[in-house]
Formats: sequence, structure tokens, C-alpha cells
Amino acid sequence: MSLRSFIYLDIKRLFNSGRTALFALLAPLLGLLVFGSVVAPMLAGSPEMVIPYAVCNEDGSEAVTLFINLISRSESLRDLSAMYPVADLETGYRLLESGQVLVLVHIPQDFYQRITRGEDAQVELTAYPAHTFEQTMIFLTLDGALSAVGQSQNLMHMVGEAARRAGAGEEESETLVNEGLDYAIRQYMERRTALGKGGALSPTGDYLPLEYYISAIFALFAAMAMMPALRLTAADCGGPLLRRGLLASRSQVRRYCLGRLLSGALLIFLTLAILLPICGLFRSMGSVLYWGRDHTAWGWVALLVALPVISLTFSALALAIGGAAGEPRLGLWCGFYAVLLMAALSGALLAEGRLPAILAEIGHWTPLKPAMRIIAGTLFSFDAGRYAQDMLRLCIMLAALLGISDLLIARRGGCL
Repeated sequence: MSLRSFIYLDIKRLFNSGRTALFALLAPLLGLLVFGSVVAPMLAGSPEMVIPYAVCNEDGSEAVTLFINLISRSESLRDLSAMYPVADLETGYRLLESGQVLVLVHIPQDFYQRITRGEDAQVELTAYPAHTFEQTMIFLTLDGALSAVGQSQNLMHMVGEAARRAGAGEEESETLVNEGLDYAIRQYMERRTALGKGGALSPTGDYLPLEYYISAIFALFAAMAMMPALRLTAADCGGPLLRRGLLASRSQVRRYCLGRLLSGALLIFLTLAILLPICGLFRSMGSVLYWGRDHTAWGWVALLVALPVISLTFSALALAIGGAAGEPRLGLWCGFYAVLLMAALSGALLAEGRLPAILAEIGHWTPLKPAMRIIAGTLFSFDAGRYAQDMLRLCIMLAALLGISDLLIARRGGCL
């Protein structure tokens, strides 16, 4: 059988009378529909999505009181939640039981002193099981804010110590620390003013531009679109194709890998191709979505060049996982966990800045992260240097995954 005929039959197997291609095209559209109708209003700060919560501050220290006051007036969190200070826990529980608030936040006594001593200081959050999601949102928001305050406090205390060593008086250095901490908290809580009000608020309290969410949605669905090719590869490596000796020589293995690579990439490309009309839609909307960012015709050209490379890389990953699994169900589970791991390391589930540096660097060497960066860059703000770097990473990963796939499948066929 010629290579051309083999690729044709492989595409026919993979597309399964058009149903697989249809689902691949519908998946990102459904994802965008869910994002636009459910997630985006919440991220944009719709009044219906604002979470009311009560705060009982038993600590009463000046720093904690300042922090609470800044949160209540913060433009950064105003669109996500509405805070109601209460004098005691009894009042907070009463509001919680009546449904006037969804979450009760309790700041215990000596909270600030425990932080300054480096001890474990915890804020207690109470909510009914039906409002666990809202409780998680408030927890993530406060956790990020408290983390920023703690870091600012540590830095300012170091500045105060340096000022005292330089000859400044105790009162003068204390004033410097307090003013610096106050400024740092205000800058963090009002960061939306600096970033721009066009950004969407993530559940972690960070304002992330729209391209972050769009690129994450399409990159994730491109990764999921490799599943059909992965399943077929795993089935072939442990099924009739192997038993009939059709993978018994290196030439047959290479022909098989090339055919499956191209057919799998075609399916992934169709999933990504919906980006082109969406890109045109965004372009026509102009400043509503672009926020003044530069976008040239080169972005379109770069996107057209990048989509096949992204598709081939994900298809090569499917080949490698399928060849390693050798069984369809195991292959699908391995593929699912691989996508989940890539999403976690690449910042698709959590902003990259919140990941440890070593994990963020590992994420750059998964196909998902360069795909996200390329989609966001070409769609919104094209940077030739960053684009070239991401394309080089994808090409390196493509070559490495093809080599691994060839070895794994050749070993399965007994020709290695």
C-alpha cells in the first residue's frame, strides 16, 4: 500500500464518517458559549455574580483594620464581592443563617502579631455546603491579598532595619515602614487602575486580559482533540494491526507514524481553524477588545503558519502516548492526565505568576504553553521575537516526540 493510500485510509478511520470532525469543531464553540454565557459575566463583575460576605475582625490591630478598610473600598475586589463588617461572630452567623451573606470570614485575635512572629496565622471561613463555590472564591481572593500584604510587610521591615542601621531614629523608621506598607497595600488593592478596567477578574483576584482566556480555551481543546488519534494508536499497537505484522519493519513503522501524524494533525487543525473567523470578529470589534494594543497583518500570517505546527506537535504527543500505552482505555486515561498536567504547568488553570519558577519553566516545554502564547500573541499583540522562540520550542518538541514515537512503536512491532 502506498503512503498516500495509507494516509487516506487512516484519515477515514480517524474521522469516523464525519462525526469525530463535527465534535472537534463543536467542542471549542461550546467552550466559548459556556465562557461567554456563564464564566465571562462572573469574571467581568456582573452585579448578579457579586458575592456578599461578612467579616468579623477580632484582631483589631491597626494594620488589619487598614487592610479590611482597603478591601471594602478596593476597586480590585469590588466587582467580585461585597463585604459587610460585623461586630461579633453572633451577628455574622445570624446574617449567614438569614441568607444576607453567603460567607462569614473570621479574623481571630492576635492575628497580626502571629504574622509578625512568623507563626501560622489562619483566617476562618464559614459557609453552607450550597455555597462552597462562593467560599472558595472568597478564600482565593483573600489568600492572594494576604500573601501580597505579608510579602510587602517583610520587605518594609527589611527597609526599616536598614534605615535604623543607617542612623535613622526608631520613630522615623517605624513611620517609614507604616507608610510603605500602607502604600504597598493600596497599590495591590487598586491594581486594576494600573492594569486597565478592560481586563477580566479571575477567581484568584487577578485581572487577566481576554486573550488569556481565549488562548487557554483553544489550546486546551486542541490538546483534547488529540484523543481520537491517541486511542487509535494505542489500539493499533496492541491489536490486529500489530498481529498481522503490519508494523514488523522500520519502513512500515515510519509510514504508519507519518500517516497517523498527518491524520491526527488534520483533526486538531480543524479544531483550531475556528480561531480564524473569531480572530476576524475580534478585529472588527476594534478597541472594544483590543484595548489599544497593536495588531498587524503579520499576526494573521504568523497564525496561519503556527496552526499546522501546533497541530503536528499535539499529534506527535498522541503518537508517543498511544505507543507507550498499547491499550485504548489506558491510552485515553494517560492522555487525559497528560492534558491535565500540561494545563496545570502551563498556566491554563492558574495564572503563571502563581506557579513556582521551576514548574513554570517546565510548563514552557509542554506543547500547551507555546500554543497558548502563540495564539494570544498572533490574535492580539504580535511579538516576532517571542513568536520565534515559541515556534522553536514546538519544533524541538515535535522532533523529540516523533523520535520517541518511532522507537516505542518499533519496539511494539518487534523490529527494534
